[in-house]
Amino acid sequence: MEKDATIIKLLSKLELDVFFEEIRLVDYWEADYCAIGFEFKNKLMYVNTFNYLAESNEKYDYDLEITEHEESITIKEVRGVSYQQLKVAFLEFFG
Repeated sequence: MEKDATIIKLLSKLELDVFFEEIRLVDYWEADYCAIGFEFKNKLMYVNTFNYLAESNEKYDYDLEITEHEESITIKEVRGVSYQQLKVAFLEFFG
């Protein structure tokens, strides 16, 4: 998997801060080097850093999706959050 340094850094930080053994890392956006996904059962969290590559502070966009009856439904879209805010959303969504 080839990803931007912002995604690699995010994965390293999450690995240290969050226990997500059962959550699968997914890459449905192979051509997008600034995107990564996390999936557990019928839940998907999509994270993207593209809009903030030129900024000195790490920021993230994320979408939360639920799959019901073979259809994915976006239940939340959030833009420009800090790592701490992303981590809280991750834990709440998958917790």
